[in-house]
Amino acid sequence: MEEKSISLSSHGLANINVQFNDFKFIINDHIFECSRFTAEFLSPVVAQMHLSDPTINTFKIMLDNPNKIDKSLISSFGDLLLGRQIEIHDSKSFSFFLKISNLLGNKELLNLLYGIDDKKSEQLDIKNAIEQLLYKIEFQMNCEKEISFIAENFIDIETIHSNDLLCLNSDVLKMIFFSNDLKIKNEDFLYDFIMKHSDSMHLLECIRFENMSQERMTEFLSYFSLEDLNYSMWERIRMRLLQTASINVRSKNFFPVNERDPFDGIIQSLYRECGGNPHTKGLVDVCASSSTSGGKSYQVLEKNWRERWRSENAIGSWWEIDFKERKVAVCAYSIKTKQYPPGSAHLKSWKLEGSNEHGVWTTIDMRKNTTELNGSGLSHTWQCKMTQPYRYLRITSIGYDHNMTNYLSFSGIEFFGILN
Repeated sequence: MEEKSISLSSHGLANINVQFNDFKFIINDHIFECSRFTAEFLSPVVAQMHLSDPTINTFKIMLDNPNKIDKSLISSFGDLLLGRQIEIHDSKSFSFFLKISNLLGNKELLNLLYGIDDKKSEQLDIKNAIEQLLYKIEFQMNCEKEISFIAENFIDIETIHSNDLLCLNSDVLKMIFFSNDLKIKNEDFLYDFIMKHSDSMHLLECIRFENMSQERMTEFLSYFSLEDLNYSMWERIRMRLLQTASINVRSKNFFPVNERDPFDGIIQSLYRECGGNPHTKGLVDVCASSSTSGGKSYQVLEKNWRERWRSENAIGSWWEIDFKERKVAVCAYSIKTKQYPPGSAHLKSWKLEGSNEHGVWTTIDMRKNTTELNGSGLSHTWQCKMTQPYRYLRITSIGYDHNMTNYLSFSGIEFFGILN
């Protein structure tokens, strides 16, 4: 016979003899009597209290703004005590029972409410997103959907609910500002919003100063104090200082390091421009010293590619991209590995070179005996001094990989800087 698990439901609560009402739940000024057994069944918190003091016979719940709570909602708490069904028909009833179940410590009821909320979250809109985010945070629920929605629609929500956004604490706003889905008009827009917040200094590390206008940068420096500086903010200011004087920080051709997505830079910009892989669409040419069976050398341009390109086991193997009519001045680049364990043929020592004559190469960056890519699905971004514009960029192996072989292998690559 196949093994199965069974358990009794709560329907039997309706059969409990009500004459033994020796426990009281008090919700604001409403009193609900029940047996100690029912109280412990409904509330693990009460059960825990009885372990330390069996004489406790009352559990009080004080809700905020009692005059605004529908009395019929409070009365429906009695249905829970009798094992009856309760109706969740609107956001008020949902919020009420969410608070009650949280205070009672009833995880089963919380999980049932979470199931209702999964369907409810599909109806997120600009008007209710902040409200739903707040109650999910209050009850320690997963709020990724709300964070993502607010980040993606931040411009519209800020226009309508600016004051509500400003009431969010800085930790919540950081989650929004660091979300991969954040869409803003420009960095000045985000800076102006942050400066209205009571904890603006704590939020300034979310600003990409390298993208901010000179006007806002001057404003910032006029009141900024070294006492307000932390490491994260310094790194962003440093990126601004590393820019050459000729860079127009508001130019659509400048692609700074994208910390929210380290593989959204120049290559992905070309990807969006042509609606596909820039190599197959003819915007660039990708080639390599050699290739083994498996992925093509141009497939590393595809952001979500899960395979890998690999050269033959040969000293000095290289991978190259030709930007044709365009040139790239590099200030950083990202590389990622395939899902292979540490000690596989992951990149360890290499150099990044640039050329305009395809034969005369200039070293842009060199790395020896690195460990950042020695693992499954790892990625890392390396910054370098802003170069002159180059038509050709090349990654060349200059030593053994992490498997003590001479393969050149990776799954993705991205460049940051200026695209001319």
